[in-house]
Order: sequence, then structure tokens, then C-alpha cells
Amino acid sequence: MNRGSILLRVDGSAVDGMGRIARCLALANALQRRRYQMTFITHVDNNAWPDRIRRHRHGVVRSSHLAGTSAGRGELLREIETKRPSVVVTDSSELDEEYLALLSHRVPLVISIDESASIRFPSDIVLNPTLGLDSKDIDFYPGTQVLAGTRYALVRSEFRRARNVRATEPGGATRVLLSLGGGEVARDTAKIARGLLEEKTLEKVDAVIAASSEGRDELRAVAEDFPGRLTITTDARDLAIRITKSHLLVTGGGNTPIEAACVGIPTIVIPRNKRHEMNAERLEEIGTAQYLGPFDQVSPDRVAKAAVEILADNFERKAMSRSGRMSIDGRGADRLVTATEILLRRARRTKTVLAAA
Repeated sequence: MNRGSILLRVDGSAVDGMGRIARCLALANALQRRRYQMTFITHVDNNAWPDRIRRHRHGVVRSSHLAGTSAGRGELLREIETKRPSVVVTDSSELDEEYLALLSHRVPLVISIDESASIRFPSDIVLNPTLGLDSKDIDFYPGTQVLAGTRYALVRSEFRRARNVRATEPGGATRVLLSLGGGEVARDTAKIARGLLEEKTLEKVDAVIAASSEGRDELRAVAEDFPGRLTITTDARDLAIRITKSHLLVTGGGNTPIEAACVGIPTIVIPRNKRHEMNAERLEEIGTAQYLGPFDQVSPDRVAKAAVEILADNFERKAMSRSGRMSIDGRGADRLVTATEILLRRARRTKTVLAAA
């Protein structure tokens, strides 16, 4: 039985990456298990992610406008009038206090997923996915429920399953998984892959790039220079399984290092976007990752040397794995769903009374 419609407004791009869509998909799948009908309204510059969303039996409305533009805001209001959702989820730093207040008057429950914490939130639930912030760092209206920290990290179900698979470290040749994000990363991936492969102790590198990435010829050239040692894939759907077969992950930030911590793979983080730096710092404090600095300030040689050091230290590597698994259990989406259903019952009563008055 369908318990109601939920709209998720989230964008992704080659520049900003697909981390927002990934964490919204984690939430959508958890809500779907409670028999809600999910529809994504998204401005995204490739077809891979919309197709991935549809495979989970969620609806997708492709938007020509970013969420923060006037056209994008009007589009969401029209979808609300058409679909009459019980809940609207927004994941954008471009939505201001006034607009979120308007949404809150149109639907029973508004959930804002926001990393910047730059406004006073009138939403019913605010989830800050930045691990370094807590409720004291967020300004909100009375009655707003604020969720923050590792307990509410949004981890997709395939990574939760992979957590059980990777209870012990894989055997075989030393393998490094290189995944810099969902944007145009092939050229940067080629540079890092070459640096890693020049270290003979790193026997295999598994590089994951977007299907549309420019610069794939440069990556193929690296594969030719190191025959049999570099694998290139454009299908990130099995990233969780690839993590279980790898000894170390090198990533550019976003939601990937959080999901990797849940699985329990030691990670090197070189954020490509400034908004991901706080997560990287927090993951290093937890002990599950090594943060080398912003991507444009880190050389391939430095990444390779850090990888060699981690893989040579068996005790440190196991400690990193254990710290990640203990800190992030992968149940964040379920906790958010529970909060959603509790507050949705309250909101239906109070907002109905307000509307009647």
C-alpha cells in the first residue's frame, strides 16, 4: 500500500559531483521500504544517475533549472501542486529561509539536507551531513528537529551489505581503488593512477570514472604503460563490491569516504571541492582516513607515498578499518526515516489546524 508521495529536489553536476544525489538515494531507498512513493526532481548533466535512480523504482523528473534559480523554485512549487506530497526533501545550499518557509506552508513536512548551515532554518527537519558540525552550529526555528553527526550519515544500502562482506581484509595482490568522483575526473585520475603505479609495491589500481568523462585516452595511455596493472571502469554501480576487493581507497571526497568508512576500508581523501574538506578532517580525526589536503595542492607522488605507508603498516590499516566501522554503522537513513514518520504525524495535526484557522 502506498503511504504517500515524497518529492526530493537535488542536483548533480560534473563540477559539484554526485554526492548529494547519492545520499538522497540512500534516504529514498529507506523511505521506500516504508512504502512511500519517491520522485526525484533533478538537474543533472548525465544519464547514468537518473537511470540508477529509476532502477530503484523511483520516479525522475529531469529539470532544466538548478534548484536555487527562480525557474527551479517555481518548478518545484508546480510539482507540489500536482502531486500533493506528504514530504519534500531538499538538498541544496541555494535555497533561502523565505523559500523554505513557503515550502513548509505548502506541505506537511519539509526536510532540508544542508552542508553550509548559513541560514536560519524554518524546515521541520534539518539534516547536516557534515560530520564536523552538530546542532549547536545550526540556527533554526522553534520546533525544528536538527540531526547531525555520524549517527545520521546517509549510506546507501549496497554499502551496508558490503560492510558484512568486508569483515576481513581481502587477500591476493595489493589493490588500490581510485575513485575521484562522478564528474569529469578522467584526466586527474590518470595523473594519480600513474603516480600510484610507479610504486611497484602497489600491484593493482582499479580506477572508476564517469561514463562521460573527458580525457579517457590519457587514462588508457597509463594502462598501456603499466600492462595488466590498471583496470578502468565507467560503471560506478558496483563501487561497494569493488571496495570489498580492495585494500585501500583513494577518493576525492563527497559521500564516498563516509560510505567507505561504514564498509571499513582505509581511505586517502583529497577533496576536489572545498565543501568536502570538513568531512575529510573529521574522518581523519575519527581515524578512518588520511586527509592529505585539497586536491589541487597534493601531488601524485605524495598520494603514492601515503598509500605505500598505509599498506606497509598492517596495524595502522586494521585500526583505520575498525575506526570507520565503529563510527558509522550505516543506519543513518533509517534513523532519519523514523524521525520523519514521528514528525509527519505531528505536522499533519498542527498544520491542518493552522490551515483551518
